[in-house]
Amino acid sequence: PTPSSKSLSPKSLPAIALAKEGLNPLVIIPFLFTFYILHFTLGLWRSDLFYSQGLKQSKKGQYYEAYQNFYQAIKIAPNEPVFLNEISASAASLAYNLNQNDASTAAELTQLAIDYSDRARKISPANLNILKTRVKVFYTLSAIKPDYLTEAVAALKEAMKLAPTDPKLVYNLGLLYGKQLQTQLAVETVEKAVEMKPNYIDARNALSIFYEDLGQKEKAFDQLQILLKLSPENKTEFDKRTKTLNP
Repeated sequence: PTPSSKSLSPKSLPAIALAKEGLNPLVIIPFLFTFYILHFTLGLWRSDLFYSQGLKQSKKGQYYEAYQNFYQAIKIAPNEPVFLNEISASAASLAYNLNQNDASTAAELTQLAIDYSDRARKISPANLNILKTRVKVFYTLSAIKPDYLTEAVAALKEAMKLAPTDPKLVYNLGLLYGKQLQTQLAVETVEKAVEMKPNYIDARNALSIFYEDLGQKEKAFDQLQILLKLSPENKTEFDKRTKTLNP
């Protein structure tokens, strides 16, 4: 018997139409599955395209354009931590750039940057790159509000747990301590980075500056002598600084 029009739901109409044409509704299932797979694949391709464009623009300092593309990417894939990670960095850079002329918008972008970073970390807590970007995000935002340096330090310490033998992370932690005016702690931390990598030019250079700030001219002088051997191409700069120390 033919069902009455009152018993038909919108979902049943396509199947009814096929039945009237003499087709088995089950035949359509593989086609629907194929359509779903194609639609899903196309969505992934589009999100990757937006993401790639955003990366290129971000590297050029085009943070507004990058943000727009990253936003389109997360509309398609809202739980992709890599996309959330990048849009948090773009939002932080935009907040920094707008802070002087549009504090209200900068405040909104600041919160968005933090929220996106939080989401990325929650989804992928053991992703080292996400933690490194989180450090960058809070360091950028600290130019607006210095208190954010504390969050940058916390994120960097998390990263160090995942990569305890990476001297660059230790060095960057020392620099953050320096930004917080904790010079002695900065020195002790950068010294550890130098112990881990004796030919670390940037770390030794920072160490010489910190020593000088603490009035430890002999130690600063010693670091500059080592730097002259490690980086002879910068001899002029190091010689100039050496002369001002007179240990």
